[in-house]
Amino acid sequence: MGAPEWLEKAHYHLVIWGIWRKSARGSTAKGYPTHAAGLGTGGVSADFEDMADEADCRSARACDAVINDLQDLYRIALESEYLLQGVFKHNRRSTAELLLDAQDAFWQKARRLVD
Repeated sequence: MGAPEWLEKAHYHLVIWGIWRKSARGSTAKGYPTHAAGLGTGGVSADFEDMADEADCRSARACDAVINDLQDLYRIALESEYLLQGVFKHNRRSTAELLLDAQDAFWQKARRLVD
């Protein structure tokens, strides 16, 4: 039996948030632009990839606001898992249990914003 649907959704948005955070909150590495200048075929149109990237950035910003509003222990657990590849350890609770509680707390606040 797989993970609950809410956990899969929370994990998806947390992965997007982690990628966004690792990329210096949406800026490009070394300050280089993401697109080269060029000629278009006329008119202004965003391709699907650009629209998906923008949706991911909006989702990541919303997730960042939610995570910053969580209690410190949950925020640290999520940052550890999705930014630092799980280096966080807690003396009183199992890391897996703490992470699941943090994901639940995140999803309770974030689902209205990103789902």
